[in-house]
Amino acid sequence: PAAALAVLYTADPFSLKARGLGDLVVFLMFGPMLAAGVCLATIQQVALQPLVYSAPLGMLTVAILNANNARDVKEDAKSGVKTVAMMLGKSGALHYQQLLMGGAYLIIILLMLLFSSSTRQLYVLLCVPWALYTIRRFEMNSFAELPQSVAQHNLLFATMLTAALSEPMFVARVLLACLY
Repeated sequence: PAAALAVLYTADPFSLKARGLGDLVVFLMFGPMLAAGVCLATIQQVALQPLVYSAPLGMLTVAILNANNARDVKEDAKSGVKTVAMMLGKSGALHYQQLLMGGAYLIIILLMLLFSSSTRQLYVLLCVPWALYTIRRFEMNSFAELPQSVAQHNLLFATMLTAALSEPMFVARVLLACLY
């Protein structure tokens, strides 16, 4: 299914991207389907926990796409591509960006409250200032390097989440290795 989605994302005559379904495809490919593939490759079964934790990462990946699409509305319209950012307009795309980024944090907090006795998952909150910075840039229509800034935020978020979900000794060893 992943290979088919990858081809259908841009391939004519289907081109899911051109039909406004690019965000859904990116969410699935970089969220649940990626987690399922990693699970199958490593433990030969699909586990629920990685699928659930992949949702915020999929949402943040869509946030990169939304920032890019909001920047490129005119060019996409000329080429006949329909994106969610185009359909929502400037204000709607901004609210969508806020929902994607804020929703990722909310999901992590909810997962922690519902399923964990550890508060280490709150490490991701260290990324909130950067998320707010990218949202402010979006509000000011400062799109020049916005997709890259959102991607950098996402890398930090994913790193913090991975550290929070890993055994503390593993994280300590990784941090020590970074020193040397």
